[in-house]
Amino acid sequence: ALVTAMDQPLGNAVGNALEVAEAIATLKGEGPADLTELVLKMGSEMLVMAAVTASTDEAVQRLRAAIDDGGGLAKLKAFVVAMGGDGDLIDHPEGLPAASTHQPVPAGKAGYVAAIDSLAVGMASKLLGAGRQVKEDAIDPAAGVLLHKKLGDPVTPKEPLAEVCANGDAAAIDAAVAQVGAAYTIEPEPSQAPPLVRARVTRDGVEVLA
Repeated sequence: ALVTAMDQPLGNAVGNALEVAEAIATLKGEGPADLTELVLKMGSEMLVMAAVTASTDEAVQRLRAAIDDGGGLAKLKAFVVAMGGDGDLIDHPEGLPAASTHQPVPAGKAGYVAAIDSLAVGMASKLLGAGRQVKEDAIDPAAGVLLHKKLGDPVTPKEPLAEVCANGDAAAIDAAVAQVGAAYTIEPEPSQAPPLVRARVTRDGVEVLA
């Protein structure tokens, strides 16, 4: 297993359809850098464990090739079809559920993103319907949050840090905007984002990587 950083949400999308669209983009080679990095690191570990490749370097090369030649995306489509899903959505993700409202989350001041509370962003997504408050709640697959600024990024006052995506409830949208805004810490000086992978856990113990 790999122990990964949670100093900020992984990728830019938080929410069901939003994350599916981001996964499709990543398999096209168009995904966020941190999500792409994790896909390559986790995938390479699995290929080595399965003895498909002799080293993680070789595994990364194979994974990059599968992204470049479309093989990874084709395999995802095959999985979706095998489970009774609509494979055409892999080719046309614009057909995924989309929210009617996209409300920006403005920065309150200038500076650099120093921290993003991942739990707070996740809870804000739940307010919008991306998750359940109680067991009986229905899930809105279109709801969620799109991050426009990540750790180390510069921001100016009122520049969008993120946007909330939702259908309907104006009060929930306002609450989510406030919660996502509060999840961001803006400092006057830039700081470097921490390494994505912190440690590797094996049968022999824990190897600290960063």
